[in-house]
Amino acid sequence: MRNRARAAAIATAAAASSFVVLAVLGANGGSAQAAPIDQGDQNAQLAEAQFEVHLLTNTDLMPVDVTCQPPPATDPDGSMFCFALLANRETVAALARQQSPGLYQFVSVSKLDPPPTASSPAVPATPDSGTATPDPAATDTADEMVLAAIDDTIAAEADIRDAIIEDNPAVASLDEISYHAPTSTLVVTVTTTASTADAGGRDAIAFSITDILAYLWEQQQPLRDPAATILPRLEVTVDGTLYGSSYEMMVRVADYTMEFDEWLQLSVGGGQHAPGAIGGSGPAGEKTAPKGAGTTLVD
Repeated sequence: MRNRARAAAIATAAAASSFVVLAVLGANGGSAQAAPIDQGDQNAQLAEAQFEVHLLTNTDLMPVDVTCQPPPATDPDGSMFCFALLANRETVAALARQQSPGLYQFVSVSKLDPPPTASSPAVPATPDSGTATPDPAATDTADEMVLAAIDDTIAAEADIRDAIIEDNPAVASLDEISYHAPTSTLVVTVTTTASTADAGGRDAIAFSITDILAYLWEQQQPLRDPAATILPRLEVTVDGTLYGSSYEMMVRVADYTMEFDEWLQLSVGGGQHAPGAIGGSGPAGEKTAPKGAGTTLVD
C-alpha cells in the first residue's frame, strides 16, 4: 500500500517562476555519442546547467552538484524538480518549467538569499521583536506552488488511475479527480466492483487512495511550505461513501504517524472532523460551501 514514490513520480509539480535564466546553454557539438540521448534526459541536462548558472548569478550559494529529475516520458518538455548540493552539504531545490525550447525558469522550493549588491547593500540583522512579519511575496509564491502541484496531479489523471487500480483491483473506474477551490479540497471519486455489503473493503480502498496521494503532503513538498496559506484537504468517495481527511490528517498520513484505525474513525461520515470539509466542518451535516468549482476530469 505504501507506494508514494511511484505516485510522486506520476505527478511532477510545476509552478510559475518569478525569475528567468537569460542564458541558453547549447548541447555539446561535434562529439560522437555512444547512444542517442532521450529528449527528457537532454532537457534535464539543460535544466541542470541553467540551474547552476542561476544559483551562481542570483544567489551567494556555491553548488557542487546539481541534479534535475527528468520529466515524464509522455511529456519530455514538462516541468521537473532540480536539486543542488552546496559546499556546506546543505541542499536547495527549485521547480524548473520550460518557457521555450532549451530555456527554463526556476522557482525556489527552499529559500534562496540573493547576494548584496552596491545598489542594495546587506542590511544588518535586527533583534527579534518576537513577532514575525509575513512576506506577502513569499506567501503568494508558496500558494502558487501549492496550486501548481495540485494541478499537475489532476493532469496526471490516467497515471493516478493506474496506480489506484494496481493497488486495488476492485476499483472499476476513477470517476473524478478535481480541486474544489472554495474549500481547498482535492476530490477523488471511484466506483468499485465490491459487494454493497462489503463496507470494510470500501474502507480499505479509501485508505489506500488516501495513502497513494499522501505524497503531496510529505516533507519538502509545496503543500508543507510554512509560507503557504492554502492548506488543502482530501475527500475520497468510494461507491458513494465519503471519507474526508483534513490537512492535519494528511500530514500525519504522509509522515506515517496515523494508521488505518485512527484515520477511519476521523474520516468517515462526510469528513465532519476535517476543517473546511465540503460535507461539513464542525457539527455533522453542517455545509460550508456548495461543490462545483475547480477542474473535473472524468474518465
